[in-house]
Amino acid sequence: MSNIYYAPTKLYIDYGEENVGKLIKDLGYKNILFIYGKGSIRKNGLYDKVIQSLKANELNIIEESGVEPNPKVEFVRNVLKKNYAIDFILAVGGGSVIDTAKSIAVTYNTFNDPWDFNSKKAIPSKALPIGVILTISAAGSEMSNSCVISNLELKAKNGFNSDLVRPKFAIMNPKNTYSVSKYQTACGVVDIMMHTLERFITKYDVDLVDNFCIGLLKTVYKYGLIAYNEPNNYEARKELMLASSFSHNGLMEMSRPMCFRCHQFEHVISAFHDEVSHGAGLAVCWPAYSKYIYKNEIALPKFLRLAYEVFMIPKTNDPYKDAYDGILKLEDFFKALNMPTRLNDLGIKIEELEELSLAVSWNKTRVIEDVIPLTYNEMKDIYKLMYE
Repeated sequence: MSNIYYAPTKLYIDYGEENVGKLIKDLGYKNILFIYGKGSIRKNGLYDKVIQSLKANELNIIEESGVEPNPKVEFVRNVLKKNYAIDFILAVGGGSVIDTAKSIAVTYNTFNDPWDFNSKKAIPSKALPIGVILTISAAGSEMSNSCVISNLELKAKNGFNSDLVRPKFAIMNPKNTYSVSKYQTACGVVDIMMHTLERFITKYDVDLVDNFCIGLLKTVYKYGLIAYNEPNNYEARKELMLASSFSHNGLMEMSRPMCFRCHQFEHVISAFHDEVSHGAGLAVCWPAYSKYIYKNEIALPKFLRLAYEVFMIPKTNDPYKDAYDGILKLEDFFKALNMPTRLNDLGIKIEELEELSLAVSWNKTRVIEDVIPLTYNEMKDIYKLMYE
């Protein structure tokens, strides 16, 4: 149960990258690991701004680039092998870069392998401090305590949660997201919505928090397509950036447990198929999961709120139809974003159904507590719906 709300990350909204060096220096740090992705920040000029600010404040800089979507534990291992003398990590990018930084942060100065934390063999006891310059609205890792990493060798994608990895600050200038592709913008919109929907569809009712969820979903539903079609729309990019952060910083789960059911299904998909972006996988998982549970007496009132308040479905005398129409409306929204909605769209064949089902159910040993308990049989049924 999330009976403690802790969100210590300081947000710098609308500005800040030119001041990042001073921010770090004022915090008392000197030796910086500057980590980023495959180079888009060089093309849009952000890299030069960051380097200039760090150098102007006489900070020692070590660079590591090349973080991929679905970030890999092997990348983290390779960085750690270099035994850098660092006291702060600056992550410039989206969730993949930030989660990579978090994995490095908790493993640095330990004898652990980074996968020990994601496989729950070890619990983080210390971490290097992290700062973020956000370049994509999606994962919410800039304010969250979560860290998700893929292990290609094991075909696994696991996460851990620790308040030790909450960033000290996050610089959030919407203009830094203008160059994000339409595809990645769409994936981000889906991810933001899923972080909220999975906290909203629960058997635990907290009226204030439910209202937060509805408000955030309405915002993303309103501005998602605008940002997708008008990449330089400042207002839309700003709304998505704020929604990204607040969907995953604990606010939407106060006084109730978090159980990411669709995320579990998606993590298996992208662990087996590394080419599948997280948001695209979630766009496939959510409609099937929703259609499987929406008639449940606990879930139905929540799906009706979504239908009426978010997707503006006209109310009829048939609540089951209304709830289902709301699910279809969200599915249509994903399609308008050119997101996949079936496993076939991702090139995943029906022959993989059993392997996926065994993986998510931990070889038939796992039960995911939910509106209804999900065992291997229910999990397999939900994967089947992803093909229909």
